[in-house]
Amino acid sequence: MELNDYLAIIFKRRWVIIECFLIMTITVIIGSFIQRPIYESSVKILIEQKVGNSSLLSGLAAGDALTAISRTGSPLETQMEIIKTVPILDTVIERMNLTDKKGRALKAAALLSQINIEALRMTDIIQVNVQSTDPNKSAAIANALGDVFVEASQQSNQREAEMARKFIEEQLKEVKKELSGAEVGPGKGVNILQSKRMATVSENTYIMLLQKLEDARIAEAVKIGYARIIEPATPPTSPVKPKKARNAMMGAFFSIIVGTALALLFEYLDDSIKSAEDVKNLLNMPVLGMIPHFEEEETTRRSRSRGNWWADIPIDRWKKELIDLKDKLYRKVKKDEPKA
Repeated sequence: MELNDYLAIIFKRRWVIIECFLIMTITVIIGSFIQRPIYESSVKILIEQKVGNSSLLSGLAAGDALTAISRTGSPLETQMEIIKTVPILDTVIERMNLTDKKGRALKAAALLSQINIEALRMTDIIQVNVQSTDPNKSAAIANALGDVFVEASQQSNQREAEMARKFIEEQLKEVKKELSGAEVGPGKGVNILQSKRMATVSENTYIMLLQKLEDARIAEAVKIGYARIIEPATPPTSPVKPKKARNAMMGAFFSIIVGTALALLFEYLDDSIKSAEDVKNLLNMPVLGMIPHFEEEETTRRSRSRGNWWADIPIDRWKKELIDLKDKLYRKVKKDEPKA
């Protein structure tokens, strides 16, 4: 089949396409209007590099354990995953008293399905998006998530400061013992000059540790985190779902595709004879002629208006077609007649 054949089929079955277009498009539009609107609120959180706690242990040989304590920060992806953790979500649920349709406490997984977190490109900012059917509720949940996460970052810094303080206190005990030993006097095989040098080093270390211990106590007492809210969420004025215009366009587009497919399918399943070409393909024989067809309604209308049914029938046209058919049959018979 050529392109013109497909176009002819589409034109012939155009009502199938039109009906499909109207049904699907109207259904999508009605569905978009009866669907409950979904609102989205966003809170922006700045993730700062952890400072302060790591400097408490600078200059001390703490090994792998101290390396873990004095790490300076985490990638944004790590902080995004922390926001999604069950302890954070459960705290928000408890703080806001969130419940499901049955009045039971909302599950963390259900709250997580309403949340989308993204890192703003080329920045250290995380954007937390929360969707809800209530615009005020979406903003409240977003701000609660931000607050709980910032509080968690403060608690993390305080725990690190506490670990640093305990380590420094242990080091102070060791250095104090060394100073006490140096004051008693040089041991066997150690001269006075070496003893004084060791005492000076221990004394300087002891003074440094005392300063760091004071810094650690201050860091432990001050609530400073590595995250802070730079833009709180506000209730949105318009919903993000459903997108009525986009849904209508998508419905119209797919309805045309489905309608065209149905038109071609109906044509393929239709095995009735509709033209002389169909007869030739079906019987594998040439078509010699065709008898014209007249609409019954038109013939009936004319016959009733004139009083007799045959008065208005174009006899000349019938006669011509029948004569042409007779001539073709005659020539066909003469051609196939055996010659003497």
